[in-house]
Amino acid sequence: VKSKDIPDILRIIKRSPKFVTIFPDCQAIQLLFGDECAAKMERMFAEMAVAIPSLSDKIPPTDRAYKALQTAKETGNMRPVYGIVLNNAATQRPFIRQSVGIASSHFGCFDGLDVETEGTQKQPTAAEDAARIFKRCLLSLRVS
Repeated sequence: VKSKDIPDILRIIKRSPKFVTIFPDCQAIQLLFGDECAAKMERMFAEMAVAIPSLSDKIPPTDRAYKALQTAKETGNMRPVYGIVLNNAATQRPFIRQSVGIASSHFGCFDGLDVETEGTQKQPTAAEDAARIFKRCLLSLRVS
Protein backbone atom coordinates (compact mmCIF):
# COMPACT_ATOMS: atom_id res chain seq x y z
CA VAL A 1 0.00 0.00 0.00
CA LYS A 2 1.40 3.38 -0.99
CA SER A 3 0.76 6.65 0.87
CA LYS A 4 -0.89 8.15 -2.20
CA ASP A 5 -3.54 5.40 -2.05
CA ILE A 6 -4.51 5.92 1.60
CA PRO A 7 -7.26 8.54 0.97
CA ASP A 8 -8.89 6.32 -1.64
CA ILE A 9 -8.65 3.26 0.60
CA LEU A 10 -10.17 5.12 3.56
CA ARG A 11 -13.00 6.36 1.35
CA ILE A 12 -13.68 2.83 0.06
CA ILE A 13 -13.58 1.33 3.58
CA LYS A 14 -16.05 3.97 4.76
CA ARG A 15 -18.46 3.11 1.94
CA SER A 16 -17.95 -0.65 2.09
CA PRO A 17 -16.54 -2.07 5.35
CA LYS A 18 -16.39 -5.56 3.78
CA PHE A 19 -13.65 -4.25 1.47
CA VAL A 20 -10.99 -5.17 4.05
CA THR A 21 -12.05 -8.81 4.05
CA ILE A 22 -11.39 -8.95 0.31
CA PHE A 23 -8.11 -7.00 0.49
CA PRO A 24 -6.41 -7.91 3.78
CA ASP A 25 -3.52 -5.47 3.18
CA CYS A 26 -6.04 -2.66 3.55
CA GLN A 27 -7.12 -3.96 6.95
CA ALA A 28 -3.89 -2.59 8.40
CA ILE A 29 -4.91 0.87 7.24
CA GLN A 30 -8.31 0.48 8.83
CA LEU A 31 -6.73 -0.69 12.08
CA LEU A 32 -4.12 2.05 12.00
CA PHE A 33 -6.48 4.90 11.23
CA GLY A 34 -9.81 3.63 12.55
CA ASP A 35 -13.06 5.56 12.12
CA GLU A 36 -12.15 8.40 14.48
CA CYS A 37 -8.75 8.93 12.93
CA ALA A 38 -10.19 8.73 9.41
CA ALA A 39 -12.70 11.45 10.30
CA LYS A 40 -9.87 13.62 11.69
CA MET A 41 -7.90 13.07 8.48
CA GLU A 42 -10.89 14.10 6.39
CA ARG A 43 -11.23 17.31 8.41
CA MET A 44 -7.49 17.96 8.15
CA PHE A 45 -7.43 17.56 4.36
CA ALA A 46 -10.58 19.65 3.99
CA GLU A 47 -8.90 22.45 5.97
CA MET A 48 -5.76 22.15 3.84
CA ALA A 49 -7.84 22.28 0.66
CA VAL A 50 -9.55 25.49 1.76
CA ALA A 51 -6.16 27.06 2.52
CA ILE A 52 -4.46 26.17 -0.78
CA PRO A 53 -5.77 29.11 -2.86
CA SER A 54 -4.27 31.55 -0.34
CA LEU A 55 -0.83 30.38 -1.51
CA SER A 56 -1.48 31.46 -5.10
CA ASP A 57 -0.24 34.99 -4.34
CA LYS A 58 3.24 33.49 -3.83
CA ILE A 59 3.48 32.76 -7.57
CA PRO A 60 5.19 35.71 -9.26
CA PRO A 61 3.67 37.29 -12.39
CA THR A 62 6.80 36.29 -14.32
CA ASP A 63 6.12 32.58 -13.69
CA ARG A 64 4.67 30.58 -16.61
CA ALA A 65 1.94 29.22 -14.32
CA TYR A 66 0.75 32.72 -13.37
CA LYS A 67 -1.38 33.22 -16.50
CA ALA A 68 -3.02 29.80 -16.15
CA LEU A 69 -3.68 30.57 -12.50
CA GLN A 70 -5.33 33.90 -13.33
CA THR A 71 -7.45 32.32 -16.08
CA ALA A 72 -8.65 29.61 -13.68
CA LYS A 73 -9.55 32.20 -11.05
CA GLU A 74 -11.37 34.41 -13.57
CA THR A 75 -13.48 31.50 -14.83
CA GLY A 76 -14.18 30.33 -11.29
CA ASN A 77 -12.79 26.88 -12.05
CA MET A 78 -10.72 26.25 -8.93
CA ARG A 79 -9.71 22.67 -9.76
CA PRO A 80 -6.64 23.73 -11.84
CA VAL A 81 -5.65 26.19 -9.11
CA TYR A 82 -4.86 23.34 -6.73
CA GLY A 83 -2.57 21.59 -9.21
CA ILE A 84 -0.86 24.84 -10.17
CA VAL A 85 -0.29 25.91 -6.58
CA LEU A 86 0.78 22.51 -5.27
CA ASN A 87 3.23 21.92 -8.12
CA ASN A 88 4.82 25.38 -8.26
CA ALA A 89 8.33 25.88 -6.88
CA ALA A 90 7.43 29.29 -5.42
CA THR A 91 4.77 27.78 -3.17
CA GLN A 92 6.65 24.76 -1.83
CA ARG A 93 8.13 26.29 1.34
CA PRO A 94 4.90 28.19 2.19
CA PHE A 95 2.92 24.96 1.62
CA ILE A 96 5.23 23.07 3.98
CA ARG A 97 4.67 25.69 6.71
CA GLN A 98 0.93 25.80 6.12
CA SER A 99 0.24 22.07 5.79
CA VAL A 100 2.38 21.03 8.75
CA GLY A 101 0.73 23.77 10.84
CA ILE A 102 -2.72 22.49 9.92
CA ALA A 103 -1.68 18.88 10.51
CA SER A 104 -0.32 19.84 13.95
CA SER A 105 -3.70 21.21 14.93
CA HIS A 106 -5.28 17.81 14.19
CA PHE A 107 -2.50 15.38 15.13
CA GLY A 108 0.03 16.06 17.87
CA CYS A 109 2.67 13.93 16.15
CA PHE A 110 3.33 16.83 13.75
CA ASP A 111 4.07 19.30 16.55
CA GLY A 112 7.66 20.38 16.63
CA LEU A 113 8.55 19.52 13.03
CA ASP A 114 11.07 22.07 11.79
CA VAL A 115 9.39 23.76 8.83
CA GLU A 116 12.14 26.34 8.28
CA THR A 117 15.14 24.09 7.64
CA GLU A 118 15.57 22.98 4.05
CA GLY A 119 16.78 19.49 3.32
CA THR A 120 18.32 18.15 0.16
CA GLN A 121 16.77 16.10 -2.62
CA LYS A 122 18.43 12.99 -1.22
CA GLN A 123 17.74 13.85 2.41
CA PRO A 124 14.57 15.90 2.86
CA THR A 125 13.53 16.99 6.33
CA ALA A 126 10.65 15.31 8.15
CA ALA A 127 8.47 18.37 7.47
CA GLU A 128 9.27 18.18 3.76
CA ASP A 129 8.43 14.46 3.72
CA ALA A 130 5.14 15.12 5.51
CA ALA A 131 4.24 17.95 3.11
CA ARG A 132 5.04 15.73 0.13
CA ILE A 133 2.61 13.10 1.44
CA PHE A 134 -0.04 15.78 2.07
CA LYS A 135 0.46 17.12 -1.46
CA ARG A 136 0.03 13.65 -3.01
CA CYS A 137 -3.07 13.01 -0.94
CA LEU A 138 -4.60 16.38 -1.82
CA LEU A 139 -3.93 15.88 -5.51
CA SER A 140 -5.32 12.34 -5.42
CA LEU A 141 -8.42 13.59 -3.64
CA ARG A 142 -8.79 16.14 -6.44
CA VAL A 143 -9.76 18.79 -3.93
CA SER A 144 -11.96 21.62 -5.08
